[in-house]
Amino acid sequence: MNSLRITGNAGKDPVSRTTKSGKAMASFSLAHTEGKDDQKKTIWFDVLAFDDLAEEVMDKVQKGKYVLVEGKFSIEEYEKRDGTTGIAYKVLCNNIVFDPARKSDQATEKSDAFSDVGF
Repeated sequence: MNSLRITGNAGKDPVSRTTKSGKAMASFSLAHTEGKDDQKKTIWFDVLAFDDLAEEVMDKVQKGKYVLVEGKFSIEEYEKRDGTTGIAYKVLCNNIVFDPARKSDQATEKSDAFSDVGF
């Protein structure tokens, strides 16, 4: 099983939906930034949560909020409007910490998943 633990800031307010089977679902983007000054790099993740966790996300996450997300990591390719191929980094969330301490070692933590994609 793959697993990712990542910290960052919500890029937008979460969006709430309901699945066809009636499950609550919430999604939001997460910006994880590493480095300093001109070496700074931001990676965007699409985070998806279900059921009680989705309801908690809707109550506690808002644009700019710093969170720690844990879950299953996947990479998906998609076709952009201009016909080129884009890559989306996705996390199926199974745990979220809404006010994690900002420790330098935690904020720059990398998952083994990044070694496969050149990070």
